[in-house]
Amino acid sequence: MIIVDVKQRDNGLLDHVRKVTNRYAATIEVGYLSNQMYKHPIGARRPKNPPPITMQALHRIHEEGRGNRPPQRATISPSFAKNRRKYAVLAKKQITPIFRRKKTINQGWNEIGQMAIEDIRDYMKVRENFQPLAAITIWRKQSDFPLLDTGQLREKLEYKVK
Repeated sequence: MIIVDVKQRDNGLLDHVRKVTNRYAATIEVGYLSNQMYKHPIGARRPKNPPPITMQALHRIHEEGRGNRPPQRATISPSFAKNRRKYAVLAKKQITPIFRRKKTINQGWNEIGQMAIEDIRDYMKVRENFQPLAAITIWRKQSDFPLLDTGQLREKLEYKVK
């Protein structure tokens, strides 16, 4: 008969794993999160005193559409749907560097947030992703590229890790 004496030695790794995985759960919000105002461009073909509008409200108009004027020109939801798998893979790849203390949890989430913003900006640059502009809009903007007037919708995107 063989008798074996088994002792469990805890070097704190298991506690560290539990602590890190509990803190690893987070939410990344991407969009127009603050109350930034849209700055109307100045030009001869613009209304003289356009009503003020926040970036959130302007985005909501484009994301949901208002019937035919303007039609739906969603940017965030289709970009997220297209890249969802990529974000999940990147999130999994963050775990090892966090355990090895080469990266903080916030650095990992911030990488994903920044990547999501870049993906949305890239999506906005592809003309085929949107319905063509109406002739009157092309005349007013002097451009036939949807969502490209001042560049504010692209540039004012932000993310927040919660």
